[in-house]
Amino acid sequence: MNKKGFTLIELLVVIAIIGVLSSVVLASLNSARTKANDAARISSVKSLKTALEMYYNDNGGYPTSNGTANGDVPLNDAVLTNKLVPLYLPNMPALLIADNDHYYAMGNIIGVSTVGYDLRIYIGSTNSSCRSGTRPDATGDWGIPGVCSF
Repeated sequence: MNKKGFTLIELLVVIAIIGVLSSVVLASLNSARTKANDAARISSVKSLKTALEMYYNDNGGYPTSNGTANGDVPLNDAVLTNKLVPLYLPNMPALLIADNDHYYAMGNIIGVSTVGYDLRIYIGSTNSSCRSGTRPDATGDWGIPGVCSF
């Protein structure tokens, strides 16, 4: 009697191979997703920095949130947003807001003019934050020594 078909062992081996291959593919996709989000963050930071420089050119200082020269605020701060949107940015970058990134205006209290700014940016691939802004030598309001590499 000649029966055609697969044995249970053969089917289990094939299922195991498919499982291993799918787990490798899913791990690669997750890594690619993290890298894509980081690329989007970098693009958003560059757009935000350009908007801050345009604001500086028009107003003689960087924007503040609380009316004083110094201040640390999240990027979704309403006063900061109103100063940049829609004139300098179409909207605040959603990914940076979701990451709870911060903006810190640094300045001269006497003249209440801001002479610099610092951004705290979350980077997903390293699961850490770095700084970007006009003062790469400072550690910012957060004590983060690492300067973003973009």
